[in-house]
Amino acid sequence: MSPGMPTGCPGQDSRLLTASIHKCPACGYGVELFSDEQRRRCPECGEVVAREQAPSCIQWCEHARTCIGEDRWKLLFGLEEEKSVPDE
Repeated sequence: MSPGMPTGCPGQDSRLLTASIHKCPACGYGVELFSDEQRRRCPECGEVVAREQAPSCIQWCEHARTCIGEDRWKLLFGLEEEKSVPDE
């Protein structure tokens, strides 16, 4: 690895965490989930509160294009058609 290169995914920098409130399906309590969490137990009733859909980091991370490469990123988001391999 080159000097100065990040040692982990830059999208997982704990300084960039955000928080959102999710309603407990059992008691209605507002449970705080951080952007790096998918689920947490409700502190009021103990029920598991989960995000409706866990987005892939490729969908939200500003570094996704660098991590997976420009061609793959375009392919995943429908910006470029997959090149077919000719029959041999």
